[in-house]
Amino acid sequence: MTKKDYNKIANIFNTAFKEKSTIEELMQHFIVMTEIDNPRFSKAKFLNMIKEREIKKRKNFEIVSNSKYPEMIKYMRLERRFNDPKTPEEALDLSIEKWKVIVEYYKNPKNTIPLYERGNVTCGLCIFYTNCIKCPIFLETKQKNCKETPCTKYMEDELSNKKLLSCAKKELNFLYNIKEKELKK
Repeated sequence: MTKKDYNKIANIFNTAFKEKSTIEELMQHFIVMTEIDNPRFSKAKFLNMIKEREIKKRKNFEIVSNSKYPEMIKYMRLERRFNDPKTPEEALDLSIEKWKVIVEYYKNPKNTIPLYERGNVTCGLCIFYTNCIKCPIFLETKQKNCKETPCTKYMEDELSNKKLLSCAKKELNFLYNIKEKELKK
C-alpha cells in the first residue's frame, strides 16, 4: 500500500470522526485502519480520540459500549463523569441533563443499540438525596425509587428504541415540570 492510500484512508477516518459518527461506526473505521496496518493510527490514539470527543460532546455523561468488539455489543451504557452535586438545583440539573443525553441518543437513527441508563448510579437527584425522602420526585409522587414516573417504564426489558425514546422524553418533561415547581417555591 502506498503513502497516498494511507492518506486517503486517514482522510475517510477523520471525516467520519468529524461528522458525529456513532462509536460503532468509528470502531468499524478503526478495524479497517488496523487491518491495513496504518502506522498513523494506534489503538490507544483511537480510543483517546473517542474519549476526548465524547467528553467534549457530553460534559457530565459518556456513552460507552459493553464490549471492545463491535459485533459483540448488546447494549450501550451511560457513565457518570461528574462529581457529586453540591446543591439540590445542581442535582436536578444533572438529572435533566442525563435524560437529555438519552433522548439525544435515541433521536439519532444510527444508534440502534439499546442504552442502559444505570438508574441511581447516574442520577444527580439519587446521588444528592441518598434516601429519597427529601427528593423532589418523591415529594411529587410519594413513591420511593422513582416509582410512578416514566423512568420506571424505561427500565422495562424488551422495549423498542421508539418506546425507549418516548419514555425518555416523558421523563425529561416530568423533570422539567418538577424544576418549574421548584423555581416557584
